[in-house]
This record gives sequence, C-alpha cells and structure tokens, in this order.
Amino acid sequence: MQALSEPDPEIQKQKVAEFVGYIIMVGVISAIATICQNGLFALSGERMTMRLRQQSFATIVKQEIAYFDDEKNSVGALTSRLASDASLVKGVSVQL
Repeated sequence: MQALSEPDPEIQKQKVAEFVGYIIMVGVISAIATICQNGLFALSGERMTMRLRQQSFATIVKQEIAYFDDEKNSVGALTSRLASDASLVKGVSVQL
C-alpha cells in the first residue's frame, strides 16, 4: 500500500476515497452493533421483569389465607407491588 505522499493528485484522491470508505464502513458496522446490543439488552430486561413477576405472583398465591388479612397485603397493595417492583428492577437494569 502506497503512502498518501504520492505526487500524483489522482492517486491521492483515490487513496483518500478508499480511506473514507473504510471509515464509513466502520461507522455503519458500529451503528449496527450498537442497535443490536441495545435491542438484546432491552429484551433481556423484559424477560427478567416477566420472570420476576411470575415468581412474585407464585409466591403470593402460595401464602396462607391469614396473610391477606393484613392491610399491607390487601389485593390492591399486592397488585400494585407486582406492577411496580418488577418495573423498578427493569429500570435499574436499563440504567446499568
């Protein structure tokens, strides 16, 4: 590969165009990789949130009846907790 110190201007233009092409190619590949990385990270966050909600619901369902007599464990509070706690975990994972 010849250096850009070539005295012929046409060869210089060819080499510059070739290097610009390489830089654009690296940029496009980097953009595609970033999009894939963000998409896969979002997908893993969604799956983690779904798994956490399923496990939380399964734990709530296994409780004895007396558990639901407490005000902290009313149906509305448990539903709200299922909706918000898993989302908070997802929010933390996305910020990482």
